[in-house]
Amino acid sequence: MPKVSVCIPVYGVEKYIERCARSLFEQTMQEGIEFIFVNDCTKDKSIEILEQVLAEYPQRRNQTKIIHHKVNRGLLAARETGLAHANGDYIIHCDSDDWVDLNMYEIMYNKAVSTDADMVYCDYYADAIKSKKIIKQETCTTSSSFMFRMCSNLAYASLWTKLYKRNICRSITLLDKNVCMNEDFIRNFYHLCKSNNLCHISVPFYHYFVNVSSISKNWKYSHVQDLLKIRDLIETEVSCGQCAKSCLMAYEQIILYVMLRHPEIVSKHEFLQYKRKFLNCIFVRTHMPLSKKLFLLAGMINYSITCFILFLMKARIG
Repeated sequence: MPKVSVCIPVYGVEKYIERCARSLFEQTMQEGIEFIFVNDCTKDKSIEILEQVLAEYPQRRNQTKIIHHKVNRGLLAARETGLAHANGDYIIHCDSDDWVDLNMYEIMYNKAVSTDADMVYCDYYADAIKSKKIIKQETCTTSSSFMFRMCSNLAYASLWTKLYKRNICRSITLLDKNVCMNEDFIRNFYHLCKSNNLCHISVPFYHYFVNVSSISKNWKYSHVQDLLKIRDLIETEVSCGQCAKSCLMAYEQIILYVMLRHPEIVSKHEFLQYKRKFLNCIFVRTHMPLSKKLFLLAGMINYSITCFILFLMKARIG
């Protein structure tokens, strides 16, 4: 039985899959680890390159699975497939355009065992083509504190820095699998609802590749709809009293900010509709920068003037 399962969705990453695969196959954890690659019907040579790299590491052949989707199903479904084939005591995910330090999984696994934590998480690097930045995470020992920070956009809702006990991981059944915004948030949210004690390793092990063409850089109307679906999930799933209310209002604050920041994709009518519905969110205590809070407050007072000021600011920058 493997100790750690690493799940890797694969789609359109022929430029990066070799770097990712080598960092996985060269892990210091030689035994008790498995790698589950999920081919979500990639149209390029990602899988061919992966097979070529794997051939150079024959000792990893029996530890590696390559699962093929018959049709493209999206990232959330690819995560589901990886999870369904994972046999490890602990499960973690890795994106196929990123890479990891060679001792990452051994250190995280040993920490999980020694502390009996439901989830162990680490810091990470944000790697761009010409720069590298260490992203430090705040230490949280309870799921409620981490969940609130995640709903406040203070804790990065990635799966790839978080090692969970297998019995914490469960299938997602309440949300449309076609959601394309905040997929990792959804799964982390479900896992945290089942977790108790957390452990933080204040070391950056993971290298997140900052892709300027990432979907998160180009907001669409469908993305806002995804955020609203996630908001409903939070309201439905969390039942821990004041924590539930705080998480919900913190996320509503982010949704309204996104709507106000992108008037080109959300109408005034829709903003005012959700403003009335989420009115109390402006009073929740979060660490959203004061400039953003003032911008949001101005929009809630007078939408049209605030959007006009935003237009002038964008025009000046452009």
